Amino acid sequence: MDFCIPGQFDSAVDITSNTVNWRDFLRTPVESERIVDDPYPAKFKSEHRPKTPYTPVKVHQDGDVKQHLHGVFSSIIDSDKESIFVVTENTHNPNALFLIDPIICHEDKSRHQPVLVERHFSAEFSALVKGTVYYISMKTPIASKLTLEASGENMLSKVFDVFQRLEHDFPLVKLAVDNDSSNSHFYCYMTVDFPVFVESGHLSMLSTEEIGMAFEQLTFFADALERMVFLGGSRDLKKEELKIFNKLEIVNHAVKPCDSNHNADNTREKWQVLPSRNGKIAQLERVFEGRKFFKAVSVKKIDVDNTILPLLQLNSEYPFLRFLPKGKDFTALLNYPEIDFQLDEQLLLEKWFGYCCDKIEVV
Repeated sequence: MDFCIPGQFDSAVDITSNTVNWRDFLRTPVESERIVDDPYPAKFKSEHRPKTPYTPVKVHQDGDVKQHLHGVFSSIIDSDKESIFVVTENTHNPNALFLIDPIICHEDKSRHQPVLVERHFSAEFSALVKGTVYYISMKTPIASKLTLEASGENMLSKVFDVFQRLEHDFPLVKLAVDNDSSNSHFYCYMTVDFPVFVESGHLSMLSTEEIGMAFEQLTFFADALERMVFLGGSRDLKKEELKIFNKLEIVNHAVKPCDSNHNADNTREKWQVLPSRNGKIAQLERVFEGRKFFKAVSVKKIDVDNTILPLLQLNSEYPFLRFLPKGKDFTALLNYPEIDFQLDEQLLLEKWFGYCCDKIEVV
């Protein structure tokens, strides 16, 4: 920059002139064949130089990630009865990857429980580890805001009450409300989240065992809740009723997940190991004092009905965490399948849990 010599230059801009090219007002170097040395060369002492040559981090490309996820979900469904659809270009929900259409059998009846698989990127979440980490959400719809209002008074409280009665058998699943989707069937929904490490060799840490366990809890829990909340099992939402239906296409060829295998690591002491209906889960917990928690979620009037919506909104806002009342206090939980829990996953989720809880406490 020391040799950027301005030529003819007017320091004042005449806005009355009919100047088409505003580049006339930019300072530019005078063309010259004179070669000069860098006036500020980089100089490092030997002790400050890296001991080994730089090696770029190898990562899985976007196509690899989608293929692995497609392979994992294809492996957990009954292909004779159930289908997995790829979501094509979709401006309504650009994070959507797949829609799975499982069949739930209850008392000789076949019921539907569509599951939308979304991939998300959170800068806060990914910044906690080296490299890039996404997370996927398996979401199944419960009801739109209009459906809840049309079904009777305090329906959200009724949904939450049924959720609390059943949640001990399905600890991987959380109930959430997305205020930005009030007209969608995904206004009130149930979901499970998983991290996706894209560094080379790490993608297969997301395995069929843990996804299968969570998928079973999600679909069975959501179906049971619907049958108990909506009398006579009157609500049985099908994929054809979703806005995304016209963006679906089925892939006929077989898709396999990554071949590499990761053995589960021992669960660290910070985690409690608890039973569930289809396997053990690892759990982190932090309890918030009631009034401090109310202040954090901007609730002024303290009563049960008044706190349900903020709790469910927090469940939507914070991936992986589920917030529940605990006596006069409130608890934040992070549950994960213990069957296939790698150390990298444990360390990342511990950091994320602490970060989210600290963020709430300092409000």
